Amino acid sequence: MKIIASIMLAAFLLTSCGEKQLSDVEYIRKAKGFQQQGDLESSVIELKNALKFNSENAEARWLLGLIYNDLAKWESSEKELKAALQLGVDKKAIYPALMQTLLKQGEYRKVIEDIEISESFSINLRANIYAAMAEAHMGLGEGDKAYTYIEKGIGLDAENLSLQMAQIKYSIYQGNYKAAHSLLEEFVVEYPDHYSAWLLKGRVEGRLKIYEEAEKSYSVVIDSSEGLLLTAYMHRALLRIRINELEKASSDLSQIENKVHNHPKYLFAKGLLSMRKRNFIDAKDFFENALKYSPDSIETWLFLGGVYFELGNLEQAEKNLNKVIVKNPDNYHARKILTKVLVKANKLEQAKVVIKPVIEKLPEDPSVVLIYGKILMGLGEINDAVPILQKAFMLQWDLDGQSNYIGAVSEQATLESMIGEYPENIQTQILLILAYIRVEKLSEASAEAAKFANAFPQSALPYTLNGMVLVKNNNYEEAERSFLTALQNRTADPLAALHLGKMLVKQGKSEEAEKVFLNCINKFPNHPLILPQIANLEAKSGRLGSAKKYLQTWVKNYPESLEARLALANFHIQSRDPFSALEVLRKPPQLNLDNVFALKFLGDIYLAMNAPASAVSAYGKMIGAQPNSPIAYYLLAKVYERVGDSRRAKLNIKKALSESPSHIPSRLSLAHIYITEGEIEKAGNLIAGLEEGDNNADKLVLLGRYKLATGDSDTAIKYYEQALSISKSPKAAVQLAKAYYTIKEVGKGIKVLQKWLEVNSRDIAVRYILADSLLQSGEVEKAKAEFKKILQDTPDHILALNNLAYISITEDFQLAIDYAQKAYLLAQDQPEIIDTYGVVLLKAGKVKEALDKLVVAYRKRKGDQEIALHYAQALIANGDKVTARNILKDSMKAESTNAAVRQDAIELLESIEK
Repeated sequence: MKIIASIMLAAFLLTSCGEKQLSDVEYIRKAKGFQQQGDLESSVIELKNALKFNSENAEARWLLGLIYNDLAKWESSEKELKAALQLGVDKKAIYPALMQTLLKQGEYRKVIEDIEISESFSINLRANIYAAMAEAHMGLGEGDKAYTYIEKGIGLDAENLSLQMAQIKYSIYQGNYKAAHSLLEEFVVEYPDHYSAWLLKGRVEGRLKIYEEAEKSYSVVIDSSEGLLLTAYMHRALLRIRINELEKASSDLSQIENKVHNHPKYLFAKGLLSMRKRNFIDAKDFFENALKYSPDSIETWLFLGGVYFELGNLEQAEKNLNKVIVKNPDNYHARKILTKVLVKANKLEQAKVVIKPVIEKLPEDPSVVLIYGKILMGLGEINDAVPILQKAFMLQWDLDGQSNYIGAVSEQATLESMIGEYPENIQTQILLILAYIRVEKLSEASAEAAKFANAFPQSALPYTLNGMVLVKNNNYEEAERSFLTALQNRTADPLAALHLGKMLVKQGKSEEAEKVFLNCINKFPNHPLILPQIANLEAKSGRLGSAKKYLQTWVKNYPESLEARLALANFHIQSRDPFSALEVLRKPPQLNLDNVFALKFLGDIYLAMNAPASAVSAYGKMIGAQPNSPIAYYLLAKVYERVGDSRRAKLNIKKALSESPSHIPSRLSLAHIYITEGEIEKAGNLIAGLEEGDNNADKLVLLGRYKLATGDSDTAIKYYEQALSISKSPKAAVQLAKAYYTIKEVGKGIKVLQKWLEVNSRDIAVRYILADSLLQSGEVEKAKAEFKKILQDTPDHILALNNLAYISITEDFQLAIDYAQKAYLLAQDQPEIIDTYGVVLLKAGKVKEALDKLVVAYRKRKGDQEIALHYAQALIANGDKVTARNILKDSMKAESTNAAVRQDAIELLESIEK
């Protein structure tokens, strides 16, 4: 009884103390008040409240449909107006707004099928319907039917203004803008207060590039029409954006900001303005906000897709552009942009499908023909590609078809900028030369390059292209002369320098190549083609500090270039500094890290950081982006192999081989797994299936391991040494050293690494492995010396600092703290580094500071038994044995890969409980 009374009392309090419950009629009255004040959003809220009270209130549905129409929420408007119609609102009241909202959505078929013409309608309404029908058929490309409706309407009421406007729109439909303009000039003279006509006149004048007249037409509306004031400001702003009067456009938009700050058209215009200013981040935000208020706006999806393309976020670009095409399959502009997105994402088969309707509809559009040719080339359909590119050569180059994205700054981007310096017909000739080079039609390429050089003898590009052809023919002497001519015509030309330098490197003339690159860098100190080339040479020469500076310069000057960031990140990975690599990729925040190359590097970084779960996530995303590629499955398998999960490793390797049975790394990897599991016979079968010949270092390493597993250590060593002699790579040296470790000849393994470093003294990665090997074998002083050598070249090498901190703790507390603190400051979010700092502080007697650090490390990596042990030790030192015991007990639940650590934890727990 008390419970019921309490419920009743609560209900009474809710109804008596709260706001008075309004009826649906009162909500509608409030909505109309907001509507009169121009506060349409508040009006929508009140009408929704009315419908909550009475979902069948026809007037609320009708008003809501009209307001959604005003807010450009066309689909919502259609839904509410049709609901009002079913609830009995007269068609005469519904049709005017319903026709408009259907036309605005491009739902032309619905106009024709859903709108009825009744003799009971007034002549004016019937004439308006005929006008709407005419517009719908124009939208469907059915010009003859449109004209029939216009004639029917004129026969009914020749003075009907909607029909007269439909006639004008029919001229526009036919592409006869001059005729439409003449008709509009006559129309506004006769009906000067028809401000919709003035708006249309402004749009037609914009199309005719009579920009001053267009501004005047919009100004008439702004000065005289309260009802269309906001629309006119919007159109004038859009016109000014188009003609690059961006400050005036911004001023127009500021005039209406307070009244329409959440209106989708306003947000769309702000997005265009930001886009024109190349502020793509702001443009993205404006377009996304516009879609919140008008989620069915095709043009907003279109431009948002374009913005995502500019930002390099290909996944989001593809999603938005697909929405446009699903809604309007004949939107060829969306298809062209989506094709560029798919080509850049290397989804060439999809790109071919998307562009095919465009090439059929616009067979003479040079930008479409060109990209179709590029797709065919990429798919290896060379015979089909060449005639397409020849056709592009004959067509006038359409500037609208040029790619204008920002992102990775590459040879192609540089080449595109140089191509733009030539006349339009020559631009396509250049692309044809490149196509011929790509498909090995070198005589044709040479002939076109000669024509190009004759036409522009003082330019660098013709001779660079000719040099590229000669390199393909292995005619290095003539190629060098051609490149040098290019460099004479344009001092230090980057493209010529790039190809000459690469050719010299290929010939083993690294010093000469370096001089070519340095000459170019002296004139173009920040050029994105040359910086990575000279950085690569510096790194190979052991000048790692210099290489790093060149890569940092590249990133600094092209902060949004994913290519530059990946190069610098890879340098850090190779230098055993994964934390710096991760920091490079995380900035700027708008950089698209869903790119498959970025995901690959992220996975590599997480592996180097000993964060396999994050590596799995990165490689898994690669599979999502390229599900048919064996590489991502292979990389994912390597992670599972590293953490000892052979079942998942094998599963992913087999997936890689199902996608590509001839994928050699996967075959080798599966054989390695079989050897690890003792399935020697299966490994032997895989090895036997590989191609004959001992020119593959990875295969030789596998053979070495196979021979070790079968007990033939002498042959195994021979295979490893042969691998090292073939590859001359640090990987082979490391594998040979590991082979010696395997057969318990650690000293010989260490000598292999030392011998490698005598020739490659600045190979930080190998030196770190040597230092770690010395440390593991108990040669602490030698290990310390190697770690210090690493710091001489790379003072911020985090792992070297971390290990030196551990080594130094027994002899110099302050030195150990200095090393650990520096590593911590460089990687404050990495639990392993924090743990080291905490342990060093603890052993130095700084127990409170140690606890502060170790609790952070523990919280970041609760599953790590060693970190839990150190944290427990710090708790005990601070007098908290209870918490220490709980921490140790929890840590025992997890499996440990380190038996010594587990034993230490058990002993510590026993000592507490005693």
